[in-house]
Amino acid sequence: VFNRGFSKGFYFGKPSADDYTDTGGSKAKTQKKYIGSVVNYYRKPGVAAVKLVSNASNGKWIIQGQTTGHLEVSAKIMLNEKFVEKAKKGNLISIKVPKRVRKKDKVYLVISTD
Repeated sequence: VFNRGFSKGFYFGKPSADDYTDTGGSKAKTQKKYIGSVVNYYRKPGVAAVKLVSNASNGKWIIQGQTTGHLEVSAKIMLNEKFVEKAKKGNLISIKVPKRVRKKDKVYLVISTD
């Protein structure tokens, strides 16, 4: 969750200059980019199959779903039974996950904005 701080707003009258944020825009250091969704989960090896709708690379990923919640993963992409650094839009890839994920869970790549 990102926010720029709190103010009293108009509850106690008209806001003064002290009530406004001192910086514009977001202070977020990362952003997430939607890259695909889970199409299957293989329980014994703890692997998720992901259909990509965008290019993706190894790194920090987030998997989110109604039952799964928010899961952060250090993803190492496997394509055609080989580890690769990157995968392209349309690829069906697999990644190791630490807990169960579900079909249709959304998958995001975390990108540093620094």
